[in-house]
Amino acid sequence: MIAAAAPAKLIISGEHAIVYGRPALAMAVNSYAKSVVAFREAPDIFFDFTDLNAAYTLTIPYLETTMRNIEQRYQCFLKGDLDIKHVFTHPNQLIEYAFIHCIKNVAINISKDLALTIRTSSDIPIGCGMGSSAAILISFLHAINKLLSLQLSFDDYLHYGRCAENLQHGKSSGIDLFLALHGGCYYFANGQINKRELPKITIQIINTGKPLTNTGKCVSHVATKYKNHKIFDDFAAVTTALDAAMLNNDHTIINDCIYENELLLEKIGVVPAKVKAFIDELKNRKISAKITGAGAIAGTNAGIVLVIGSENISDLVEKYGYQYQTISGENNGVKLL
Repeated sequence: MIAAAAPAKLIISGEHAIVYGRPALAMAVNSYAKSVVAFREAPDIFFDFTDLNAAYTLTIPYLETTMRNIEQRYQCFLKGDLDIKHVFTHPNQLIEYAFIHCIKNVAINISKDLALTIRTSSDIPIGCGMGSSAAILISFLHAINKLLSLQLSFDDYLHYGRCAENLQHGKSSGIDLFLALHGGCYYFANGQINKRELPKITIQIINTGKPLTNTGKCVSHVATKYKNHKIFDDFAAVTTALDAAMLNNDHTIINDCIYENELLLEKIGVVPAKVKAFIDELKNRKISAKITGAGAIAGTNAGIVLVIGSENISDLVEKYGYQYQTISGENNGVKLL
């Protein structure tokens, strides 16, 4: 039996814009996804998705067929004939696909008699902008690599993880996967990845609830309306300024940039009215906040809101029916347990 864990992430600035080559600043945080893989005597592959209350057994041939069907649906999505949310028919297929796709490409002569238990669990809010899918993927790939001695490199983890994430999100930036793999804080710009110290600021996260629309749907929506829009240059300017402010530990500019980033996210339509009202009330208290992640284009929830500072906001959180906690940066990436 092999167990592995990988951390969640927060995008401090640059979500959506990173998909169009603009910079982003993001860090790993101390919430984790865990995968356990083990050989079993009973036949086939037993999947146990603890957080989804799903457990079942599938054969290798069935998984191979599933993989082909998923890839066919993804081609329909790329042609504009299918919504990204229909590429996977249920969320469990993320790991099903990652498993069979990896095994088929690495273990060429895969045995039809391969018998494994694959179990996942997580304390990362699912579908709320903290990279839960990426953390699960990376922890799973690390565990299966060690159990089956597949000789995968970290670059391979990123490749297979991104193949799976593309099917869920349409186009994965790879940031979530990178941070789950390496931990720490990084500035992503112009194809370069620059390591930063973890921010010397207090961060609280407010969970507004799982969005009605997933990341893939939000990314597709923004692409339809803003793909070649200059607004992403505005995102880039804010992220660059925020990176400099954090390097200089300038809290005034940090707060200004966080709020400016939020305004841009509102402009591209991924901040529901209720969440905007909450953030506006924080602003009235001179507290900077923004959504982190894809947000939402329908419904009232937007996943996680990042709040700068340690002020007591419990009354406001209670008023809106949200949950909150203080979170810390995580310097370490995926690891065996």
